[in-house]
This record gives sequence, C-alpha cells and structure tokens, in this order.
Amino acid sequence: MNLEIWPGDWGLPSIDSNCLEVLTYLKMCGAEAELTAANNPLRSPSGQFPVLRHEQAVIGSLDDIILHLKRQNYNPDYALSARQCADSLAFTNLLRDRLEPALWLCWWVDAKNSTELTRKWYASHLRFPLNFYYPSVWEEAARRRLAAVCDFDATPEAVEAYVCRRADECFSSLSEQLGDRHWFLGGSAPTSLDARVFGLLAPLLRAPLPSHRLQGLLKGYPNLVTFVGRVQQKFFVKERDEYEAQQKDRRSGDGGGSRADNSADDAEFPHKRRNQVLAGLVAAVVMLTFALTNGIVKIETQDQSEYDMSEMDAD
Repeated sequence: MNLEIWPGDWGLPSIDSNCLEVLTYLKMCGAEAELTAANNPLRSPSGQFPVLRHEQAVIGSLDDIILHLKRQNYNPDYALSARQCADSLAFTNLLRDRLEPALWLCWWVDAKNSTELTRKWYASHLRFPLNFYYPSVWEEAARRRLAAVCDFDATPEAVEAYVCRRADECFSSLSEQLGDRHWFLGGSAPTSLDARVFGLLAPLLRAPLPSHRLQGLLKGYPNLVTFVGRVQQKFFVKERDEYEAQQKDRRSGDGGGSRADNSADDAEFPHKRRNQVLAGLVAAVVMLTFALTNGIVKIETQDQSEYDMSEMDAD
C-alpha cells in the first residue's frame, strides 16, 4: 500500500486532519504502508489528500479508505460491543456536526489565520503554479460549507460566536466521555474513534494560530490535551521529538546562544566589524556609480564662461 499525504509540521506527521486520521488508524492496526509527501492535488481523484494506492485501486475519500482497510482485515473496532459501536457512531456524527464547521472557520474563513498561516503554508508546499490556485479554491469551499450550517446574513462576529459555542459543546461532550480513561470507548486499546478525534484535535492544538479563540477553548479541557499528547507519544514520538529539538535549537540561536555565537564569530573573523563597514561603503559607491551612469542622478554644474561673465558684470 502507498499512502499519499500532506506533509507534516508542528511535531505532527501531517498537518491535515484526514491524513492524520488515516495515519493513526494504520498505526493502530499495525498496517504497513509506504508514505509519500504530496504536493500535487491533480494526482488525487478528489483534488485532496489522503490518497491510498493498493494494487489496482486508487482511493481518494477518507471514508472509502477506512472501508478498504477494514476489508483488508485492518480493523481496530473488531472487539467492540454493540453499545460501543453505537457510541462511536454517535460521537462521529457529533464531530461532523459541531467540530468540523469550526475547523473550516478556524483554518480558512478566519481572515487572520487564513492570511498569516493557512494560505501561506499551503502556498509554500504546493507546486508552482498550483500554489496560486488551490488555496483560493479551498477557502471558497470552506465558506460554502460554513454557509450551509450558518446564517451568513449575520455579522462575522455572530457567525464566529455561534460556531465556537457549538464547538465548545462538542469539546465538553468529548471531555465527559473520555474522563480519566486513556481511550474514548474504554478498554486497553484505541479505536477508530480515537483516530478520528486525534486527527481533528491535534492540528488545532499544535498549530501556531495567530487567531486562537478555538484553540483556547480546546486548551480549557486538560484531559483532551493529555489525550493528544498520549497518541503522539504512542505513535508519533519521532516527529514530536524532532520538532521540539528544532525549536530548541532555534531558541538557542535567537537568544541564549547568540552571545556564544558572536564570540565564535569574533574569534574566526577578528575584523568582522571593519569588514562590514567597508562592505557597506563599497556597496554605496557601486550604487552611486550605477545611478550616475544610468542618468538616475545628475550633478548640475555652472558653465565656466557664464561664471566669468557674471564676475565681469559684478566689476
């Protein structure tokens, strides 16, 4: 099996909820799949990822991928009771009804998040010229989906308040269901519901969102935050540790390590400051020469004969 997914970031193997859910599902089942970081939606039947390629099948829908995996006997829910299956279905519908619209708002409709994070992230990972096209397509799709569940004649503030209130109700129900247990349906092993919840909550919790109202609501439920960390620790600890190491190195370079770095630079380049000043002067001379040569700057001079005549008139 080959699974094409959006690349990862923020300590996650993928930043996309659907990709993250399938990855977690595979880990739970112990299924082997070759992972391919995707950047060309034209390769997907649905224009999105994940895409599962297995033998002659090319599957581009999340639900169809999960169904295909179950047909291959990869099913973490095989031991659930009828009551547990009913609970799993109920919470899956709750997530789709309450939380997914809030995520559309958070990632694409919120102007600050869309401009400063979401569009910028996808534009930097998509192939040229697709990076100029697809972010706008996905933003418009999110607006249409949100319009189906909200009254868009209302003000943006009213829409945000409505969607966030319903998302908070979803967080509250999830938190109550989880309690102090490891997994949402109890037992010693995670299920497909755990994979779905993790896929939706993890990017929201880990992303550096400029507008973080929804993120703040999620952080108000400590057991849900702990749940996300637990799944990361169990299945994606490598990605988390690598990201934390990168962040630590970056902080050291920007802060505490800057003095040591400057000392090392002074030892290696004892005349660094002088060279910087000289380089600046040379650059200024070159720019001035270029400006004079191309007529950008002109120096006006008074003709010598005119100067002599003016002196004779004065006498």
